Amino acid sequence: MDGNNTPKKASGTGDDTGPVEISSKKGRRIGKITNFGFLLFFPLVLLSSSDSAILSANQVLIMADMTLDVVIFGWLVGIGILFQGVFTFFFGYLADKHSRKWLLILGGCLWTIALFIMLTAPNVIFLFIGRIVGTIGLGSISPIVFSLLSDMFPSEKRSKSFAWWGIATLVGGLLGAVLGLTFNKIPFEDIPGWDDMTIPAQMEYLKLNYPGLVSNWRLSYGLVAFLGLAFTALCILVKEPKRGSKDKQFRDILSDEDLKYTYKINKKDLKYIFTRKSNFWLIFNFLDVVVSGFFIANIVLFINEELQFDFNNINSLGQLAVFLLPAIGLGLFGQFYFSKLGDDKVKAGDPAGRVKIAIIGGVFHIPFFVGAMFFAPNKPSSTFFFGTVSVQPWAFWLLMLLMGIVLGIGLMFSFAIAPNWYASLIDVNLPEHRGTMLATAAFLDTIGRSFGSIAGSAFIAFFDKQGVGFSISVSIIWMTVIFGGISGLMWLPIYKYCEKDFSKIQEILDERAERLRRRTKDK
Repeated sequence: MDGNNTPKKASGTGDDTGPVEISSKKGRRIGKITNFGFLLFFPLVLLSSSDSAILSANQVLIMADMTLDVVIFGWLVGIGILFQGVFTFFFGYLADKHSRKWLLILGGCLWTIALFIMLTAPNVIFLFIGRIVGTIGLGSISPIVFSLLSDMFPSEKRSKSFAWWGIATLVGGLLGAVLGLTFNKIPFEDIPGWDDMTIPAQMEYLKLNYPGLVSNWRLSYGLVAFLGLAFTALCILVKEPKRGSKDKQFRDILSDEDLKYTYKINKKDLKYIFTRKSNFWLIFNFLDVVVSGFFIANIVLFINEELQFDFNNINSLGQLAVFLLPAIGLGLFGQFYFSKLGDDKVKAGDPAGRVKIAIIGGVFHIPFFVGAMFFAPNKPSSTFFFGTVSVQPWAFWLLMLLMGIVLGIGLMFSFAIAPNWYASLIDVNLPEHRGTMLATAAFLDTIGRSFGSIAGSAFIAFFDKQGVGFSISVSIIWMTVIFGGISGLMWLPIYKYCEKDFSKIQEILDERAERLRRRTKDK
């Protein structure tokens, strides 16, 4: 702050002054409550993460109730993801200039309103309107929460903080799937000739014979809408942390409540940050989410139609649990183990440590994902490996467990990527640029997921026309090999440039911290 008490703005290059605002009041130390503020917005993060899973879990019911085909449903998912991506960038830029807390509340309100629109949608037009409005609101959550987390946890523990984000989104997704499937009461195994029908014929059959049950998808949206309203209101209690307060250079200085980091992003900063080579390769390496976008859009179709498990059958649920529990357990282990490993490497003086861990995850998850899909079980025929091997009931349980373990190892490596990737992106950007860059990365991720949803439908249609059985499993295999392989190669330039850019950012922050110390002494 200069003589006229006007804080100056950053140019983004480090050749700037006035990084803080200094109050004449007696300094107060910030309490630890800010560090636990994430507990207040954690419920909203968890619930909002259920959004895509609820839509996917209700895919069959929505298609039957609204008389949609797979392509239209794919567009519903894809367009929603696209809108979420665009507004993720928009809210990310705003998060670097305005109150993140109130932007988060605004986004939560938009999403909740959209849920009520979905709940009462009379036709497909309102369904698309609700989806678009909802994904606009969802676009605010990830960049704002990432920005808040970066200022709530020490820089040495950033990967771990994003692991918690990963847990919230994973648990939210699972809860969304469970919630959506809870209201699906259609006895698929009792429908005669179900396997011989085309998907449009199946949807028509359900609408004619189960008109009351196909509309049950609305119940899950009603429940989530009321919870969303409550959890959004809870965010009002969040104490917003100071920008940069957990970077090691400013941690002690900005613990004084009357000192503030007042740098804000300017439009001229955009060229500077987007041309940084680490940023470029980090944000454009979004191909690893193409498969997840496809899988999210088709998971219920995959389980119901291809594997033919019945969610209302105890035996089917037990076998799915044997498959899913080890997969999820190993994935969660990898989420925390590899995030801590990345943090430890950076603490030990290796600026590229997190990138190295992400590279390992990006490469080694591919063979395990592919291997898991080759199991290709079919419940009614009690077969594995694309119908080529018939097994006894006890062997079916055992192979489901083995399939879960193989997929779990793949998830263990896959879950190593995200927390280290987000932490690396923060490491090579200044505090006032992080929201924008995280939003840009999230935007491109949504492009990848949207592409995965739409391209995945095309893959399925192609293999169906070729008469290939297990078209969804085959599509996952090919998409994992193609897009996962390209994504793995794209980590190499990130490794090349990240150490230099990391050092440059640390140098700028060191200069700012030293300037601040001199100014506070002058005061």
